[in-house]
Amino acid sequence: YISYGYNEVLSYLFENKNQPEIRIDIFEMTESKNAYGVFTLSSEKNDDQFGQGSQYIEGSIIFWKDKYFISILAGSETEESKETIFSLAKLISDNINANGEIPEIVGLLPNENKIRFSEIYFNHHAWQNTYYFISDENIFNIDKTCNALLSSYNFDNSNCYLLLIEYETNTKAEEAQNKFLVTFFDEFIDEPIIKLENEKWMSCQFYQNYVYAIFNAKNRECIEIISKSLINKIKTKS
Repeated sequence: YISYGYNEVLSYLFENKNQPEIRIDIFEMTESKNAYGVFTLSSEKNDDQFGQGSQYIEGSIIFWKDKYFISILAGSETEESKETIFSLAKLISDNINANGEIPEIVGLLPNENKIRFSEIYFNHHAWQNTYYFISDENIFNIDKTCNALLSSYNFDNSNCYLLLIEYETNTKAEEAQNKFLVTFFDEFIDEPIIKLENEKWMSCQFYQNYVYAIFNAKNRECIEIISKSLINKIKTKS
């Protein structure tokens, strides 16, 4: 939560005789996009029951709305505790009057072969390694001025990962791409698609004020499919 930026958190504990405890944490984030980001990082699905996106799994509900991220957790699930956490989620959601905006960058993700609910929004470099280890360092110059996304794609039962970063300017995007290539390969490699020693393929390119990197692809064609769709979406947005 610190990496996403939050103003404050309120925590409540509910107790009822012969029933499990229920804990509610309400995080007020600095911006609605950060509440959305925490939800994407914390969830594996979106069942859209509460707020602007929610996930229910046995004994717990998480959801986001406007600049708030809410976690409701029961110590165990009984019929009564389940009914209670659903009632609390609805009450809290109804009391948040505004809706936040999903970051525009999310709309740029190619849909073909994308694994559903795999996208993660962030603006701190720690989360660049969520699906595939890239580096412990801030190798792409990701900071609070950036909008970054990770998403998983599946081609013939093999997953690859798209990292898409939006920068303030084209120059910053080009600088970030150059820094990644020099740091990752110990030199600048002027190749759009690269085959690694482990027989996997990767790519790191910039287009306008975006950098996109694709990792762990099984072949060149996977990268080309994702790249073509992504560039077309950026062109349409422009």
